[in-house]
Amino acid sequence: MRHYYITGGRQRLGLLMIKHLLARGHRVSTLNRQSSLELDILQQQYSTLHCYYGDVRHWSIHEILDKHPIDVVIHTASLFVEDDATSSDVHTREDMFDIHVHAFNTTVLTWYQRGGSGYAINFLDQKIHRLNPNHMSYTLSKMAAASNIPVLAQALLGNIRVHGIALGLTLPSGEQTIDEFQHACSTIPFSDGQIDSLLATLEYLTTTPSITGQIIDVDGGQHLMSDDDIIMKKTS
Repeated sequence: MRHYYITGGRQRLGLLMIKHLLARGHRVSTLNRQSSLELDILQQQYSTLHCYYGDVRHWSIHEILDKHPIDVVIHTASLFVEDDATSSDVHTREDMFDIHVHAFNTTVLTWYQRGGSGYAINFLDQKIHRLNPNHMSYTLSKMAAASNIPVLAQALLGNIRVHGIALGLTLPSGEQTIDEFQHACSTIPFSDGQIDSLLATLEYLTTTPSITGQIIDVDGGQHLMSDDDIIMKKTS
């Protein structure tokens, strides 16, 4: 049994990974702002699921480490706001950087300073390779998070292996319908099985001791496409 600490586990990919890991007999601790019905049900089913509540920007993992040593940190907590050069403001940018960069660093460094060793994964976005000014604050913070991967990996050599997983279209977002999501996926070269690919990548990165400082794109090839390619396919 390994102990995974997952931020942002009440819904979407975080919840999916929690289910996957619990079903395989692992212990999972998760930090969320609030609970969800699915998370409550899982907690009733599994004594190996431990739920903590708070703001990832200001929460410390000392409480968890005092109870169980951690083997893997997975940072899925995220904030997504539509802004551009006209609407972007300092508070939004600070929130993005706090969640996507600083919270991950604080968690991993605290874990390291407590004598921890294992694997740390930060979830990124394929937009780091296919830059445009849309969602400006989000994009800038994810770029910073990506640049942080090799720096943190070098700093923690010999103790904690640090990786990033850059995702593309994985689950419907916002008010997007299933049909709209499937149509968006049809523009991506290898969009089939991205959830299975994500779980397989996660397993690989957290069980291979000789690899660190890597960013793997699990996006069906989306990061290799231009915005023009995607727009043309969406409207064709």
